[in-house]
Amino acid sequence: MRRVCVLHERMYSQNGAAFLFPLHYHARGLRERGVALTFTTDAAVAGRDWDVLCVSSRFFMSWWSERGTSSVTSFLGCIRSRVSRIIWFDITDSTGTAQFAVLPYVDRYCKGQVLRDRMRYRQQYIGARVFTDYYARSFDVRETPDEEHLNLIPSIADLEKVTASWHSGLAHYGLFGPQLHRFWYHAGGAVPRWYPHEWTSPGTPRSIFLSCRIGTHHHRRSVAHSRSELSKRLAWYLRTDKVSRREFFSEMQRARAVVSPFGLGEITLRDFEAIICGAATLKQDMAHVETWPNLWIPEETYIPFAWDFSDLDERVATVLHDPVRMVGVATRAQEAYRRALCSPEGHAEFCERFVNLATWQAPFVSSTTGVREAAPSRASLHS
Repeated sequence: MRRVCVLHERMYSQNGAAFLFPLHYHARGLRERGVALTFTTDAAVAGRDWDVLCVSSRFFMSWWSERGTSSVTSFLGCIRSRVSRIIWFDITDSTGTAQFAVLPYVDRYCKGQVLRDRMRYRQQYIGARVFTDYYARSFDVRETPDEEHLNLIPSIADLEKVTASWHSGLAHYGLFGPQLHRFWYHAGGAVPRWYPHEWTSPGTPRSIFLSCRIGTHHHRRSVAHSRSELSKRLAWYLRTDKVSRREFFSEMQRARAVVSPFGLGEITLRDFEAIICGAATLKQDMAHVETWPNLWIPEETYIPFAWDFSDLDERVATVLHDPVRMVGVATRAQEAYRRALCSPEGHAEFCERFVNLATWQAPFVSSTTGVREAAPSRASLHS
């Protein structure tokens, strides 16, 4: 039995809850596969003799600003000799905002969504994200300075450690999801978790052709600008001001499609909420993103539009004039999502993925070359 410790932050956060949810949910399945999980918020416990230490990036959220990067790397360096393998789980929202200062100290760097072309991490971006850089440059937005530990350029050798783990969708995003997440987070593993039971069929009669309820005020200026621009362009078709969560769900359940733009990250909670409500999703093109499970197959499970919104009117017209196509897109997305969350096959795939991430039992695809290689030996991991 491999002993795996999961170090996470004490205070609740949506990202933290989404990271822990599938681990708690699948704890029994993982144990059946020879992996015993221990969850802790205590750095001293994490420093004991474990086979694998999984570190949530949010545990160190305050360390970067209050203590500096050296405090994080010193901690990892100190426990390096006591832990057989360290896996860093970057649970930030986007493909960017990476904490690559830790790469030399960990065996794997797992992120919910990564750049498909890993070599793009060898560039720096305004706002520490590919898309914020695009909007800042394209619309001449003066972005706020990045945090010091972001936008570091990793070595090509260290890039081999970067891999996609699982995105934040492997949690509960039904109507009462936020309340349930808080309860489960503070309850730890003491109470059972469950995935949404109520899914609205995409074939349900839809009286609204398109929904988009978005905030346009944001501390990240490039994000605020892109969402404001989207809101202005959609003003011809619909209202975009926010409503209560209950009203919002009711609207999505009656909508053919829901616009779900980038926020702090490319993947947003609305993506999952819209799928549960049976609506097709329109969002900026996700071709640069690698993630798992992949719910964003263009024209199949979502409708992409250009980052500069140049084809937005055309995509909106598709929603208006081709409702049958929207049902097909929404159906394929919902089937894929329900399979991941609610089927024995989906549960087995998560467990197998985590075991492979944690133990290197399976061959992996080289991040930088795309070549399928044999898993590195334990000696090479610690040389």
